[in-house]
Amino acid sequence: MNLETLDDMWQKDAILDDEKLDKDSLAIPKLHAKYLRIYNSFCTLRDQQEVTIKKVYRDRWEYYTGKSEKPFHIKLLKTDVPIYLESDGEYQKAVLKLKYLNQMVEALKTILTAINNRSFHIKNAIEFAKFLKGYEI
Repeated sequence: MNLETLDDMWQKDAILDDEKLDKDSLAIPKLHAKYLRIYNSFCTLRDQQEVTIKKVYRDRWEYYTGKSEKPFHIKLLKTDVPIYLESDGEYQKAVLKLKYLNQMVEALKTILTAINNRSFHIKNAIEFAKFLKGYEI
């Protein structure tokens, strides 16, 4: 699953039907469970990626400091190693993946917050419908 798929899913699930507010209200726990399951999966993936970044960092550090089996062809000063590490393609790829997973987790947190507030939106929609028909609130 990617961010675009998640956005499409939420765009479809976020719609409240004015004619079926009772069903939308009863569907809140099901929606919450659905997105909580996805949220937990992405939290686990994010945690695994953090471990992967540490491993990649160590491997690339060993490479640039000359301590690996196949060392870097230039002898670097200790102060230059961070520059090479931060610009290393393998390390950057791992960091970008972590940033993407963090974005997914943040999007899912926002969706879960919206689901938690959904009952208030439904209540307000019902009260507004009563108001339009002239009932006492």
